[in-house]
Amino acid sequence: GGEQVAASDGGIAWSADTTTSNSPYLVDPGSNHTALFPAIEPGAELTGVPGQIFDTERWDEAGGSSMQWAFDVAQAGLYEVRLYLGNGFEGTSNPGERVFDVAVEGAVPTSFDDLDLSQQFGHLVGGVVSSTVNVTDGTLNLEFIHGVQNPLVNGIEIVQLGDEPTV
Repeated sequence: GGEQVAASDGGIAWSADTTTSNSPYLVDPGSNHTALFPAIEPGAELTGVPGQIFDTERWDEAGGSSMQWAFDVAQAGLYEVRLYLGNGFEGTSNPGERVFDVAVEGAVPTSFDDLDLSQQFGHLVGGVVSSTVNVTDGTLNLEFIHGVQNPLVNGIEIVQLGDEPTV
């Protein structure tokens, strides 16, 4: 969650997603929370990704529905889903204190299972996890599933594999 961020590679800008103006792709905001954590630094492997995407996050507290996104895609085929994530909350700074899953098209891929950001990247460090999915119905669906504490996301990037542009 956060304001629009210009692309650092000359590509498509990272669209805004705030509590007062939800992303057009957000079909269920869950508890509809965003937070500001400007201390999160992108990891070294994130060349070409603007560090500002880690300054804010969308998160979902327990109870009620879960955060869900639906991205219209140009055509059926393979897409790479990249989730940009960073733990900024001091209360979940240790491994095991925030663990969640992300379902893609109704299934949780191995790389999105038991996401533990403090263990995988470290506290206050942003990173990316990705998975490839075959979309057959024209819409790529994501659902953030509670485990321990609250799921979060700093940025989502959908890339059609082949010659088509990023969504």
